[in-house]
Amino acid sequence: MHRALQIQDIIREICEHIFPTFEPIVSPNETLGPIPCVPDLDTSRTLLSMCMTCRAFSEPALDKLWWGIDDLWPLFKLIPALSPTGYLLRWPLTESDLAAFDHYATRVHFYHSKRRQSENLPLSTCIQIMQSRNEEALLPSLLYLRADIGTPDLHLLLSPSLRALYAPEGLAAGVAAADLQACVNSIPRAALNLQFLDIQIMEGERCLDAICATKNLKYLRLGSSLHRTLPLTPNFLEKLSTLPRLSKLIFLDSIQFPSAFPQPSPGEIFPSLESVAIHCRFSSVAQFNGFLSLGNFLRLKRLDIRIHNPQMIRSSEDLLWQSFFEILRRNTTAIFHSLSITTALPISTVVHGISISSIPDLFHLQLTDFEIGIPILQSVSYENILNMADSWPNLTRLVLTSHKPWNIDCEILTELANRLPHLRTLQIGVDAQRFSRVNHIPVLNHPLESLALCDSPIRSAIAFARLIDRIFPNVEVFEYSSEYLNAAQSKLWKDVDSFLHHFKGARQDQMRRISTDVRFI
Repeated sequence: MHRALQIQDIIREICEHIFPTFEPIVSPNETLGPIPCVPDLDTSRTLLSMCMTCRAFSEPALDKLWWGIDDLWPLFKLIPALSPTGYLLRWPLTESDLAAFDHYATRVHFYHSKRRQSENLPLSTCIQIMQSRNEEALLPSLLYLRADIGTPDLHLLLSPSLRALYAPEGLAAGVAAADLQACVNSIPRAALNLQFLDIQIMEGERCLDAICATKNLKYLRLGSSLHRTLPLTPNFLEKLSTLPRLSKLIFLDSIQFPSAFPQPSPGEIFPSLESVAIHCRFSSVAQFNGFLSLGNFLRLKRLDIRIHNPQMIRSSEDLLWQSFFEILRRNTTAIFHSLSITTALPISTVVHGISISSIPDLFHLQLTDFEIGIPILQSVSYENILNMADSWPNLTRLVLTSHKPWNIDCEILTELANRLPHLRTLQIGVDAQRFSRVNHIPVLNHPLESLALCDSPIRSAIAFARLIDRIFPNVEVFEYSSEYLNAAQSKLWKDVDSFLHHFKGARQDQMRRISTDVRFI
């Protein structure tokens, strides 16, 4: 064997290429997701072949082969005292009985709890195994636990090594939900280093108290299971606001904020909180306002709100929306820079909408990322967009969505390019039939990377593509909405996209020819 293959670091790098360690925590997006962490059949066979090749390959390949599992039964089969039929221990366990189990159990870092043969294992057997191992957790090196089902042994998998618990789908009513809640109740004692919790629960103030007692929690995504209303008490919100390391907080589904919030704290609350997302089925803006009125969010940078109820966009809510932006401005600092207010409501359900002129506090924020949609807003005028550009000169992302044609001249694109030099993502609506002659459009070199335009009829695809190419020559992603346009108009928009690719390709070819000519001079 080549001496290079005797170096363990090289062998581990080879194994990493065979099965990359996909962690279920995606740091850049600060989210938890169902990223595959269990090797598939072909990958497992490859790793098994490496294990059996020679002793030098064995340990690194075994680490990868057992890094993630979705069934505990292969581990339990390594215990000779376990009956293969009744799943009971046939004699008291000894240290030698558990040697093989421990050899592989300590390699497991990710466990996906779903319907497998290990479900048939009695809880008493799991407890006996733990007692024989001096109360050590079944998987002592477990970092990430995903629970799609509830089993009685779920809370036995908790250990000080656990960093993330992911149970986002919500479990069925009955025993499964009770198992999950028992697991949550055990977290402060058994998984004291847990940092990421993504969970849906049915009910239970004890579960909420257990969450508040998890002092190392950095990420919390909390929803209500089976679409049942989960009321959050003032006491829970007050305790939650004291968690020292919580940096991202997401509320989902049928979570209900209290009708009466605690008195505003005179000092700082949520000392590390940087991002809040509220995607709940509230009936009034008052619940948003109550949460933001808890105190001063001195570290808050991002707020994401999703509206599910058309009652929140009625004339009776106008004053509450004004208060929302006033409270947001008052209780945040200059580091707050990202605001998103979106909805999936069809425009037919909205009879009013917010007037942007009625929320002057919006323009006192120092935003670099802003997203809001119609029908949340009544409409957006040319002057409104210019006001946004002047108020937020460091804007990098501007998304204004609409469910109806816009009546804004294409000149707004030139104005945004001149006033927002840092803009990288733009989604807006323009009247694609209203623009000056292309030769009158200034040639700019704006660094915009992504451009999306809403529904609008178009006359000449090549003329409009030339307009965009003169203003935003660096666009990598061009998207258009043609939901309310006929087939001929949709084809014209596709042609715009095609022309932009051709223009960019021709420009790159020209640059390559120029660089070649320079080398030969």
